[in-house]
Amino acid sequence: MVCIGLFANEWVMKRLFSSDGFLEFETRIQIWFFDAVLVLLGLFLIWYFRSAPAADVLRHSLKNYPKTTALVFGFVLTMALWFSTEVLFYFLNHRRTGDRVVFENQIEGITVGEGAGEGYQKDRLLGYKPLPNMRMISKMTFAGRQIYNVTYSTDERSRRITPVRGVEKPGKFILFFGCSFTFGEGVQDDETLPFFVGQLASRYRPYNYGVNGYGPQQMVAKLQQGDIRGEINEPEGVLVYTFIDDHIHRVIGSQHVAQNWGKYLPYYVLDSNGNLERRGDFESGRPGLALLFWLLGKSEIAKYFQIGVPHRIGDDDFILTAKMFAESRNAFSRLFNSKEFFVVIFPGSTWGKWLIPHLQNNRVRYFDYSDLFDPTQIDLKIERDPHPTPKAHHMVAERLTQDLGILDTRKQ
Repeated sequence: MVCIGLFANEWVMKRLFSSDGFLEFETRIQIWFFDAVLVLLGLFLIWYFRSAPAADVLRHSLKNYPKTTALVFGFVLTMALWFSTEVLFYFLNHRRTGDRVVFENQIEGITVGEGAGEGYQKDRLLGYKPLPNMRMISKMTFAGRQIYNVTYSTDERSRRITPVRGVEKPGKFILFFGCSFTFGEGVQDDETLPFFVGQLASRYRPYNYGVNGYGPQQMVAKLQQGDIRGEINEPEGVLVYTFIDDHIHRVIGSQHVAQNWGKYLPYYVLDSNGNLERRGDFESGRPGLALLFWLLGKSEIAKYFQIGVPHRIGDDDFILTAKMFAESRNAFSRLFNSKEFFVVIFPGSTWGKWLIPHLQNNRVRYFDYSDLFDPTQIDLKIERDPHPTPKAHHMVAERLTQDLGILDTRKQ
């Protein structure tokens, strides 16, 4: 046991079983935990059986080390009770509670199952990004009834393809950054916000850099890197970021973000001078908190009682978010020699009102569409899903092209 514990360390496991030479944070923790248990238990058994018969050792321990023996037995009983309780709550958490939403994705004829991770690859700059040149059929069903069946297509740079119809050669670009609302979760390639804007403003070619689960930090990282300049064919244009309330949680790495899909999202803080500073991702930049989130995520007891690390959104979080927009605007201006940078506060946002004063302090231009329409309307929200329908995307596109002054006059 001692030899196995010493030999089966993370470096050996990485060499033997990791094709890309990388181990997940949780995997490394599990390896070290089991290594320590094996080594300690092996050393204890060596001492135990070399000292005397088991009954003699127990009597000797109870007589000469009663407190230590009681502590050991108490620890063992506590671990047994904890394990039994976890098993009980596992069944409570996984018992059937009725119908549920089911997602199924299929990439180039290969079914990849459920979840938000399929169709993505790791990326050191952004955390993750869609697979390039991908065609994914995504289906959502509830109680056996299909809610949507759509196709997501990406180009060689992992951007969602935005078809351009009836346009010979646009002279300007319009870049879209954001999350699944921008990407177009649950709608076809020709039903997204960037598509409708391209249809209403034919002089502008739309580029969709939105990705499910992204926040403002991906835009900062992408623009500050600078490679995006070579990805755009047109010489000048506009950048639009679509903001929803959960982006604040993604900026600060709240538990529901960092514990799930967002552990590798870029981690930014403000230094002592108020400047934006990147500190890796939410795992490498704050390993202690990442470990706590992981433990809570693995605990069935914590899941059942919804035990978590509370964080009340405050001014500091809005200041950090606004600073990301300001730095993104500055980088965009340097790369494209343009000041046409805008934040769109998407319909239904409640925190947009709190963000606006900080955008104003940083001289970041914005459009407040939080009251443009009620996003809970049955024809504006996908059934059993918070994402907008094609009709909602079209309504935002009409208002946006009007406010930007780029709507084709023949379509007014």
